[in-house]
Amino acid sequence: MDTRTVRTVVGAAVSVLLPAALWRGLALPADGEGLPEGSGGVAALASLAAASLLLFAAYRLRTGFAAPGLYAALLLAVFPASADAVASARALPLLGGVLGAAALLLGAAAAVRGKEGSSARRAFLSIAAASAAAALILPGGASHGGASALLPPVLLAPLAAVLGGEAAIEVLARMGRAPSGGLLRRGPVALLALALAGIGAFSAWRARSWADPSAFWRRALAEDPGSVAALGAAAGARAAAGDHSGAAVHLRRFVEGIEQGAGAALRGEEARRTGAEGAAAAAIAILRGEGGDREAASAAASAARRLYPPSSAVLLAAGEARLAEGDVAAAGEALEESVRRDPGNAGAWEALSRARLRAVRVPEALEAASRATGLAPGRREYSRTLAEALLASERGADALRVLKEGLGSPPVEPVQARAYAAAHWRLARREVSSDHRGRARRLLRAGLQVDPSHGASRDLLAWLDADFAAERPRFEALVRAVPGGDLDPNDVVVYAAWLCRWGEFEEAWPWWKALLDQPGSAAAVHYQVGKEHWEGRGTLEGYESAVVCYRDALARDPGYAEARNRLWQCLLAVGRTAEAREEAAKFFEAAPCHPDAYDAEALLEPGGAGR
Repeated sequence: MDTRTVRTVVGAAVSVLLPAALWRGLALPADGEGLPEGSGGVAALASLAAASLLLFAAYRLRTGFAAPGLYAALLLAVFPASADAVASARALPLLGGVLGAAALLLGAAAAVRGKEGSSARRAFLSIAAASAAAALILPGGASHGGASALLPPVLLAPLAAVLGGEAAIEVLARMGRAPSGGLLRRGPVALLALALAGIGAFSAWRARSWADPSAFWRRALAEDPGSVAALGAAAGARAAAGDHSGAAVHLRRFVEGIEQGAGAALRGEEARRTGAEGAAAAAIAILRGEGGDREAASAAASAARRLYPPSSAVLLAAGEARLAEGDVAAAGEALEESVRRDPGNAGAWEALSRARLRAVRVPEALEAASRATGLAPGRREYSRTLAEALLASERGADALRVLKEGLGSPPVEPVQARAYAAAHWRLARREVSSDHRGRARRLLRAGLQVDPSHGASRDLLAWLDADFAAERPRFEALVRAVPGGDLDPNDVVVYAAWLCRWGEFEEAWPWWKALLDQPGSAAAVHYQVGKEHWEGRGTLEGYESAVVCYRDALARDPGYAEARNRLWQCLLAVGRTAEAREEAAKFFEAAPCHPDAYDAEALLEPGGAGR
């Protein structure tokens, strides 16, 4: 291989590798923003290498040092505004104009120097190729501040291509492998190029501070107040910081821009996606919060869908907006599409659960809520939705467990405390409807311990307490001691059962104990203690204690059908299915015409679990 070939090959290799090394080591921000991931990053580096190689070739083909030098100088001149230009989707036209002007100047310089037209054409083609490479590189990071890190490599590429290639050739010349005469004989020009490279490196260092998306989009918005991409991204950033009023201002301008057709001016898909998803995030935050400009949020959700329909986040915002407007069917359609596009979007599953609850599709709502909490187990608002679905599914104990787990350590979040108290209130209302007033009172008290300000719970508890106080004199008269007389055990049973029905188990227990301690206590007493004092609590522990009482009653009276009936049902409630089947068979045999015999028979069927 002759020296000319060696010189060209080595120079070309260095011109390709050095810009890539500069990009990865110097210009790339510390957090990794700016370089597209996967195949996009490979394509960007390949484009940069190709541009560097073409510029080196143009230089070696005697277009002169002016080709890369002038190109770099012109780009450096516009660099301070370039990051904002990227954000406002004007980077590519700007760079195209700068590179075109550089090509024209190069052609003029070649003509003045008496170069052949072919040299001017080669210069023009090399700059055009570099422009195409820049166009390929920039869209990969045009969504936020990372895009600014893509510009310094474009600036440094031509200088690195020529200086690196020439330095390699000079090293070869010193080693005797190629004739000297490259870089050293162009000392002043080389120093100028090195100075430009230093400026480019400083600009790359500055770009590291532009990687913060919020700061980047603020700069973009200041440079182009009408950019819908910048308005959407800025709205999302403000909403994330809790500034819903400021986000709403940006959302209104975002909607105006979309209605005026500004979205069509966004050439890059990444810019459209970022603007739409930023606006969508702000709309969701406002719609899920209290107060705020909900009208602007709803309009922004629709505008974001027009700007970038494929996004799952945008579809989520559209669903939230339709849900807020009461259009449950349209909300469900948007949210179904959102989870189809991104099954890992926990927020979309949670919103879909709420939409299904509104549509009274309870099993599907529970499934969606479970998916949301599975994907994001630490999100308390998702746990609240799961609790709503569990309540709608008649699984009140599970709902209270989920809400209790979400309370965390004191102080409890007000929203979580309200949800906890509200769930107890809803369950208490059901218990009142079933005439289980004691359970209702205990539920209300438990909820008010966490949220004493829950007005509906306070009002319902006050109403129940007033009824309890009104009934007390009549029932206390049953156990009021008569001088010289004993209490009637039946009156004691009635009084203690009345206390239990109002949830006053501690007050009732001494009366029950006095009856149980009597020699030869009747089976009916043990049955009443099990039914009223223990089973009446509605807890697993109460059912277990009731089982003991019912067995005691049956030991005294094996033919006590009602005790047998309650026994198999309590055994089933605590999961002792085999024992429950055995007792249900005995009950069905003893009382086949009893109203509960149908359920006992269902339990005895193969695979039966009762009805």
